[in-house]
Amino acid sequence: MKQKYKCRLYEKKFPLLLLINLCFYASLASATECNEDSIISVSSGGAIVTMLSGAIYKVDEIDRVDSQLWLPTDDVLVCDDGRVINTDEDGEAVEAQRLR
Repeated sequence: MKQKYKCRLYEKKFPLLLLINLCFYASLASATECNEDSIISVSSGGAIVTMLSGAIYKVDEIDRVDSQLWLPTDDVLVCDDGRVINTDEDGEAVEAQRLR
């Protein structure tokens, strides 16, 4: 009998735990703002990415293997947490610092 009680107790708590986790992850997702932009050039082996908006980013060294393959006119999301996400490359993301 105790085994059934434990399962029922878990079943009652599971929706609450699920709701808490969903709220937590939703707040994390909403904390980062991303803006749409387009690449106009990639130079120095993927180290420098220049955007249509005029912004220039220096890509972290470890991520340059990805960014060096990005093309002008690729659409990206530039996030305030330092990520640049190439939406034309299936969401491929790099870490970068804004230079200008």
